[in-house]
Amino acid sequence: MVQAMQPIYFALLLISIGFVGFVLARFHKHTSVYYLLLTVAVVVVNLGYVQIAGAKTEEGALLGNQLYCLGYPFLLLFTIQSIADLCKTRIPAPLTGLCILMALVIFLGASSAGYADWYYRSVEMVMRDGYTFLQREYGPLHKLSPIYIALTLSCGLVIVVNALVKKRQVSRVVSLGSLCPLLFSAGTFVGERLAGLQVELLPMAYTVSAGMILLMLSRVATYDVQGISREAIEESREYGFVICDDKARFSGAGEQARRWFPELDGLR
Repeated sequence: MVQAMQPIYFALLLISIGFVGFVLARFHKHTSVYYLLLTVAVVVVNLGYVQIAGAKTEEGALLGNQLYCLGYPFLLLFTIQSIADLCKTRIPAPLTGLCILMALVIFLGASSAGYADWYYRSVEMVMRDGYTFLQREYGPLHKLSPIYIALTLSCGLVIVVNALVKKRQVSRVVSLGSLCPLLFSAGTFVGERLAGLQVELLPMAYTVSAGMILLMLSRVATYDVQGISREAIEESREYGFVICDDKARFSGAGEQARRWFPELDGLR
């Protein structure tokens, strides 16, 4: 299995690049930007693993590790933001700010590998059957990582449960489907640690999870009549407006609105 990981990581990279193209081509401009950011983050993570797996020097492996640590904390943030959008919920700004701050600290700490021991006490490059991986001994700052993972996972669970209980306009299929990426990623993370595998399966989990979210988004977009109608109006450049005063009395209307509603010409 060790020998097969490099082509597997490369295949996952190609799939994630395809996700970016899919989001850009498939969805209208009113779709939340978090879906695009999510797919880009998956690309960065997979690129990091491709770089590590094919590295011939420790510097090359550390560069791949930096790419991974840039992508994965923001990937988790963009995942819960995408799930919140699917469930028609907003994550409070202070919580989003806290997640961004923690993601930056994790990235900066991980980027210090080889220079400081805050996040990694030591990082050793190991080559086996032409495949490169890193053996890491964690430092004190790494304790922030499981806290961050638990925080984002908890946020996602709260969002989905809230949608199931209170959001009647959100399909139960979409709500439960949004839960699958969280459970799949968390299960892979825990299973990988318990099994003590020498290969890392999280890139696969992140890629599959992003695919699940895009599948749910496609389902929602199919029935998003409001978004499709708004886009059609904007593309045709046909806008109409009606002006009323503070007492809801008619004051005027644009030319397009008068064409749509001839009755406006009779109002004074």
